[in-house]
Amino acid sequence: MNRNNSSPLLIFDFTDKNERYQRKVFCEPIRIISANSVDEVQPALIAIQDMVNHGYYAAGYVSYEASPAFDPSYRVLSNHKSPLLWFGIFPKEGTGFEETWENPFTISPWESDTSRDTYIESIHQIKDAIARGDTYQVNYTMRLRSHFEGDDLAYYHHLTNIQKTNYSAYLNTSVLQN
Repeated sequence: MNRNNSSPLLIFDFTDKNERYQRKVFCEPIRIISANSVDEVQPALIAIQDMVNHGYYAAGYVSYEASPAFDPSYRVLSNHKSPLLWFGIFPKEGTGFEETWENPFTISPWESDTSRDTYIESIHQIKDAIARGDTYQVNYTMRLRSHFEGDDLAYYHHLTNIQKTNYSAYLNTSVLQN
């Protein structure tokens, strides 16, 4: 596989139940199923399941912002720029993938899109909602941005080496994401 082309590349690294390292690589999908609106999520999942039932592999993601497709009471930001769901359909696991880690990369310091004042106010609102009994748990997230140049796969390899997690994934869907 040629890494320089625009074909999606998905790598899943994990430790199995016997603590053995495993890697699954998927490239050159025969079909891409994606959803850009909440109404498209459930039909897309049905189409993906149909392909899996016919012996194909499906690899991709469902974004947090797709959660209203499963429960309309969930509230998420509506200004997403990337698909709510993206799956490649593959006839088999990828083969012929050659990894190289020598290519350089640089990354600037991460910066939050959320001001300190907004963050503090949000935490106060969450604590108040918990105290009122409106909720018992909140998953507070904020967007971080950084400027990156270089080899994204080398950066992935760097992160997996320093973080030592049991599960990690590299998803280059060839979709412009901001």
